[in-house]
Amino acid sequence: MLIEFSVENYLSFKQRETLNMVASSDQSLDNNVNKNVQDTDMNLLKSVGIYGANGSGKSNLIKALDFMRDFVLKSSKEGQIDSSIDVRPFKLDQSLLAEPSTFDIVFLWEGVRYQYGFSVNRKEVCSEWFFSYPKKQSRRLFERNKDWKDFKFGDWSGQKKKLVELTRPNALFISVASQFNQKLASIVVQWFEEKLVVIPDWNVIYQAYIGKLLAGFLHGSEMKPFFTGFLKQADMGILDFKIQKVPIEPDRKDKMEELFHYLTKKKLPKVDLMDYQIKTFHTGQDERGNEISVPFDFNEESDGTQKLFALSLPILRTFMVKGCLVIDELDVQLHPLLMKFIIEHIHHHDPGGQLIFTTHDSHLLNPKLFRRDQIYFTEKSREGATSLYSLWDFKSRKGENMEKSYLAGNYGAIPIIDRLFESFDLKDKHLDE
Repeated sequence: MLIEFSVENYLSFKQRETLNMVASSDQSLDNNVNKNVQDTDMNLLKSVGIYGANGSGKSNLIKALDFMRDFVLKSSKEGQIDSSIDVRPFKLDQSLLAEPSTFDIVFLWEGVRYQYGFSVNRKEVCSEWFFSYPKKQSRRLFERNKDWKDFKFGDWSGQKKKLVELTRPNALFISVASQFNQKLASIVVQWFEEKLVVIPDWNVIYQAYIGKLLAGFLHGSEMKPFFTGFLKQADMGILDFKIQKVPIEPDRKDKMEELFHYLTKKKLPKVDLMDYQIKTFHTGQDERGNEISVPFDFNEESDGTQKLFALSLPILRTFMVKGCLVIDELDVQLHPLLMKFIIEHIHHHDPGGQLIFTTHDSHLLNPKLFRRDQIYFTEKSREGATSLYSLWDFKSRKGENMEKSYLAGNYGAIPIIDRLFESFDLKDKHLDE
């Protein structure tokens, strides 16, 4: 499970900013916390919602986590020794353009806390580190310094010299070592591959038929009863659904391959060139008023229903494997009550998993739904740098209306509407001119 994630000098993040999933001393809403995770004394939040004005950096935090995941999984497999790294430092301070971007993550795996991170510029990996804390004591597994062959190993088994020689300057050592089945390295790669799902741009995925692709994964799966039950609980009116294979259209193949790689970082298997067609079933009546099951094409469902259908599988899968699901703009195309349903489902029915999402839905700022340590904000400084902070940082007032206080600007992280019109002199203007 995710404990914390930090990023520095990437997109709008100039200084180091950290998202912390460790539960505070807040005693409210016990169901919102995974307690004594993996038989440790750690209590981790089940969900975190991130608020902020448009352009404040919410999405950039998701992109930073997605970049880290992508680079861990792909750096040793793709590219050549002279390939550039697609990293984007903070552009509004020219002195930082040549400086490395830093990504650092702390996670729990089989009851042991691990810390892994790296700093990169467009040319090379500048540093890389991996520590474990088996008994709350720091144990160095390896550190890699500016000279790409300058390694310091601690408790690390395997062919160290060979692995170092095989590591390109623009590739991560952890990725190379995992390819040779080095046990400790595989822990990091497995965690990113199996436990972390990041959806950084919902619209891109949605427009590329994610519903149909996910339905393909679900076809014949034992997860269907869970999936159908989830939709029924959400009161979508869907009694059942069926999936049938149809010959794939030629122009769809490229889109499916691109989307499959986007979601899994792997190539689409060549053995099955069939597409999947979804039929949903709702309760209707025949000519005599008798109850019947009426089929609908998937594209006849509303955008919100299609999105919830598509999201259901990653939500259910994430919590079955006790992973972490990260979604940008979760509220887009979803009714506020559906948002509330998803979050309550996670808090009350899904032990061991985590959800991190960005949103503008202020109705969720309810002390009956969220603890204060579950709410984060992003705000940009005058120099354009994003700061990330928690509602827990603000002193609580008895009976405080969290939504009202947020919209009033008491926590920052909202657009200053008055400034929007400062550059327009409308005092003496008339619409009929």
